[in-house]
Amino acid sequence: MRKFFITLEKKIKTKSDLIFYLKEIDLATEAVLSDVNKPLAEKIEGKITGELKEILLQFNEEKESEDVDQQTFFLELLKKHIFFLPQIRLEVAFRPDEEAVEKISDWLQRELEQKTVIDLRFNREVVGGAVVEYRGRWADFSLAKKMDKMEIRAAKQSSYE
Repeated sequence: MRKFFITLEKKIKTKSDLIFYLKEIDLATEAVLSDVNKPLAEKIEGKITGELKEILLQFNEEKESEDVDQQTFFLELLKKHIFFLPQIRLEVAFRPDEEAVEKISDWLQRELEQKTVIDLRFNREVVGGAVVEYRGRWADFSLAKKMDKMEIRAAKQSSYE
């Protein structure tokens, strides 16, 4: 079952992705419960995206069963798994493109040695760099902070003259 979790994890880079897949799992659960006599493939057709659909169909194929209880239990476990992925909040001054988000996500996974969802926030006041919050710790690596420090130093130096 772990391989299905990892497959979905790879699709999730940002908090927006996480929210999207949580909603998709809810839609899949509704579809699974909609008509217990229909095959799974028919129930979910057109109701969820290809990625989640593929994962669910592969799970169903491995179980060689159309057991609604197994399907809903699997979806519940999948939802809990992605819901509890660790998150890191990054406040940046620009909206990074998909490639940049991918690079940041890969770097975080290497550095933190675990999958981490990026809660990306746009804040022009950051100017450059980032403000980071992870596991209750906060750090300001923004250009705005550095500029503020330079202004304070400059003000102190000019007040001694």
